[in-house]
Amino acid sequence: MQEKEPQGRTQTKAASLEDCSLCTQGGRTKHRYDFDLVVVGGGSGGLACSKEAAQLGLKVAVLDYVEPSAKWGLGGTCVNVGCIPKKLMHQAALLGTAVKDAKKYGWQISGPVCHDWWVNQKLSLQYIISFSEKYS
Repeated sequence: MQEKEPQGRTQTKAASLEDCSLCTQGGRTKHRYDFDLVVVGGGSGGLACSKEAAQLGLKVAVLDYVEPSAKWGLGGTCVNVGCIPKKLMHQAALLGTAVKDAKKYGWQISGPVCHDWWVNQKLSLQYIISFSEKYS
């Protein structure tokens, strides 16, 4: 179940199998679900797989459950706190170096070149949220 938090982030809520109304005593299902594909994990690979399958017309379910629950939504570690944030910070560093090197190539830059870490953090967070919301 997906719920929107006030900041626009997506939070995934899940319960154990016994709590989720799929099973009764003895493990017999109360409901029948018909999916062509069930993807375990809502990380980068799981989302790519489920998106491709859905585009091919398959009925897809994505199971994304973390214990203890993470505060981020879909996308897994890579999107939310790993690869993507690291790449955004790396790009910011490359831009800083490029601006300094630009003077050597004739670019006229007046005044000091400064970096605002908090602006960079806000931009990164907005990018990550937009990526997560795309799949929610």
